Amino acid sequence: MIKTKTLGERMKEARDDKKCSLQDISNVVEISKQALSRYEHNKISPKKPTIDSLARYFNVSVTWLMGYDVDKNFTVSNTKERMSQLTIKLENFSEEKRESILKHFEDTINLISKK
Repeated sequence: MIKTKTLGERMKEARDDKKCSLQDISNVVEISKQALSRYEHNKISPKKPTIDSLARYFNVSVTWLMGYDVDKNFTVSNTKERMSQLTIKLENFSEEKRESILKHFEDTINLISKK
């Protein structure tokens, strides 16, 4: 994956596509308009939970929002493709490391499922 744009550029693009103001976003995701402006102008970087909230608001993939050259839309087929790519990458690790990665993945899924 190649990063082609900044998060701020992608935020602006998504905001233009959705035809919404910073205030509109602020009202829904409960992030100040000032902070959103700083993100959009690449003055500060949001934390992961904020990026997740913004991606949900814009209905785009987190990876796309972060500026990578990937499909903009979050879809099940996109997720399946990414999982397939990760599975191929896992083959390069030792059995011990693969098990550790898979355990971490399962733990993360279980943790998120409880919320």
